Amino acid sequence: MVPKSNTHRKEFTLQNLCVQVLSKKDQQQYWSRTEERYSFVTVDQFCDKFKASQSGQNLTEELSKPYDKSKGHKNALSFSIYSLSKWDLLKACFARELLLMKRNAFLYITKAVQLGLLAVITGTVFLRTHMDADRVHATYYMGSLFCALLLLMVNGFPELAMAISRLPVFYKQRDYYFYPAWAYAIPSFILKIPVSLVESVAWTSISYYLIGYTPEASSFFRQLLVLFLIHTVSLSMFRCVASYCQTMVAGSVGGRMAFLVILLFGGFITVSGVTLGRRILIDQELDFSRYFYWISIGALIGFILLFNAGFAIGLTIKNRRMVLPFTPLVISFQDVNYYVDTPAGPESLGQGYFDNELDAWVGLRKDGYICSCQVASRSNTSTVEPEWKMVKEKLFLKVPERQLKSARATLAYMGNSNFCLVEFLLREGVEFKYTFGDRDGCVLQMSMFGLKYDRKGELQIMRHRTNSIAIPGVPRIKDNYNPSTWVLEVTSASMGVDFAQINDQRGLFTILGCMYGVTLFTGINNCQSVMPFVSIERSVVYRERFAGMYSPWAYSSFAQVAMEIPYVLVQVVLFMLIAYPMIGYAWTAAKFFWFMYTMSCTLLYFLYLGMMMVSLTPNIQVVSILASMFYTLQNLMSGFIVPAPQIPRWWIWLYYISPMSWTLNVFFTTQFGDDNDRMIVVFGETKSVTAFMRDYFGFRRDLLPLAAVALAAFPILFAVLFGYNISQLNFQRR
Repeated sequence: MVPKSNTHRKEFTLQNLCVQVLSKKDQQQYWSRTEERYSFVTVDQFCDKFKASQSGQNLTEELSKPYDKSKGHKNALSFSIYSLSKWDLLKACFARELLLMKRNAFLYITKAVQLGLLAVITGTVFLRTHMDADRVHATYYMGSLFCALLLLMVNGFPELAMAISRLPVFYKQRDYYFYPAWAYAIPSFILKIPVSLVESVAWTSISYYLIGYTPEASSFFRQLLVLFLIHTVSLSMFRCVASYCQTMVAGSVGGRMAFLVILLFGGFITVSGVTLGRRILIDQELDFSRYFYWISIGALIGFILLFNAGFAIGLTIKNRRMVLPFTPLVISFQDVNYYVDTPAGPESLGQGYFDNELDAWVGLRKDGYICSCQVASRSNTSTVEPEWKMVKEKLFLKVPERQLKSARATLAYMGNSNFCLVEFLLREGVEFKYTFGDRDGCVLQMSMFGLKYDRKGELQIMRHRTNSIAIPGVPRIKDNYNPSTWVLEVTSASMGVDFAQINDQRGLFTILGCMYGVTLFTGINNCQSVMPFVSIERSVVYRERFAGMYSPWAYSSFAQVAMEIPYVLVQVVLFMLIAYPMIGYAWTAAKFFWFMYTMSCTLLYFLYLGMMMVSLTPNIQVVSILASMFYTLQNLMSGFIVPAPQIPRWWIWLYYISPMSWTLNVFFTTQFGDDNDRMIVVFGETKSVTAFMRDYFGFRRDLLPLAAVALAAFPILFAVLFGYNISQLNFQRR
């Protein structure tokens, strides 16, 4: 077949000719055998005809001969999938990453300026001239350290958005064998080290002496090193999350889950009471030796290496599935019971108590020593009895001749490896026969202490405090009467205090911290989750608004805003069904519905806040920076780390415009603000829960209606601002 020159005088390219000759529609016009009837010639028929021709046979014969490699150039064949050596690839990726960082210099400068501003705010909130060396202010010093660590962790959220935005280009270039994943991951890690250093230096230099930490230079540089490493860990962690999640929606979920683990297990939200100096560290479960600082430094470096290795692995294994060479088998057990034989050991007085932290039973020996017996493992098949441990310090029967013979000492368990030993002693010069009755002849001695194992595995006492109280008119203990009940009745009647109503300070702060942590996390979770969707939908809204399909207010106020309400209500119901009974809140109708109202308003204003911030910014990277600053301010000005009465006057306005402060106000007031009968011991003082809420947090029951109205105003305000911004602002570039 050839073109008919008398009918087709156009110039043909080889490509056009091939397309038309092989097409059923155009092939007939090239049919040159006029004496034969036309029939369509397929591609396979063309191939067979070419192979049968002389040219095809010559080509086949030439290709069948082995190629003599000695005649070829040494660079004619490539033995590597990459065009450059590993070192050249690494240098090229370094240059590429540096160029991208220069292009995004505005984002890094904005983050540094934002961090400096937050350092000024935090330093002036915890200003050293307003901080004394007492029990109450010791809590604020610990809160300032927690705030710094949390801020630098939250500061890594923008890294998640920037890493995800680069992934499509990376995967395309990786699949074309431009460079391997490790060559991309190493520069991403190393070139971010100066960023972490600059931001940690900015924070520490501004806030350290404003807050009033110890002025030694060594302490300053130690804190700087920790903050630098924690910021590097944060950036590495969010890059690692980005490599596995790969989209902003999934990345937001993964980043929030990682942040939740750090928030809950960081050791601050569920805390105990504090005193001074080393006692603060002991009560905060931070009673470690000095060398643990360097162990912590090593652990942070290990996390940095781990997250960056995970980042490189995640970039490498994308689009690869691991097929298990076996069928997974799941086995479940029901009604499984086990027991541990009581080993032959020293006889104890009264009931033993099992402590989860020690993983042992604790009791009081007859000779006055505290002993423990570790529990055998469930899977342990050894016949060796568990080993007994005994403290070296004697707590009971220190003065044997003064011990009452009719009353035995009582060991009470207070939780979290804390115990209370109660014993009755004769007063000086009082005979035993005159002890009971109306005379003041008995002394109640209470020893409160904690137990832990030291580095050698020995049981030791910590936080030991002893108080003695004179008890007049002690009645005799009845036969077969519980000594603990007798002690409680005697002390309550003689002192006029119902000890059954006194709760531990640690328990109250734990439940308040849990309420604070859950509220903050669920709010951040909602705010982060809505941002990618609104950012994607905004470009569609611009196009449809320009086409005149609907009003921007119809989209923002009636569609986008309204559809979030059922979603939030489902979240609240699920949370209430699971978390409310597990945490142990009061089961009264008023407190239950107050909790639902507060949780609904909180989740709504976080959602609408995320939508509003997206409408104010041009892209998801900028909104991530703005959101991280908002999260930090919410954490600082919520009224939990620094209560309202302790916030300086020049920052109190920031407390009142913070939505989280009103959330905690309604939460704490409705759950605990009416407990006038319950007594707690906080910072060495005994007061009612209501008085503690009023004096420490500044939450008053009579101002609850105002707090409830203010809480409802925030979601309305953010929703209106979102609608206005969508209708007035346009960040579309094309």
